[in-house]
Amino acid sequence: MAANIIIIVIIAIIAVIAIRSTRKHMRGEGSCCGGGGGGTLRPEKKVLAKEAIGTATLKISGMTCENCENRLWRALDRMDDVAVTDISHRKGMATIAYSADIPRENLENVISQAGYTLTEVE
Repeated sequence: MAANIIIIVIIAIIAVIAIRSTRKHMRGEGSCCGGGGGGTLRPEKKVLAKEAIGTATLKISGMTCENCENRLWRALDRMDDVAVTDISHRKGMATIAYSADIPRENLENVISQAGYTLTEVE
């Protein structure tokens, strides 16, 4: 009888910890994606080789934390003629500057390979 109570208490403690961690993660406050949560460093801003001819706001789904932002930032910055100016997992968006026309398919491929989904380009 006492052993059953101890097991139930241990399971309850584990469940509470799991629920708290999940809630933190879903609010984007916990560490995930192999990183350290709020202690991650933002990649340096890229300077375009040519003058920017425009900006675009990308609606992106799947980002849950700062590590996701940084992963996507690096992926987009590896594209020629594209530089990230802002990114937010909370808003689900990234703003880019571009110095040449970039086909939507190219953006979709880079974002998809990083693990996210491009839902809209404004």
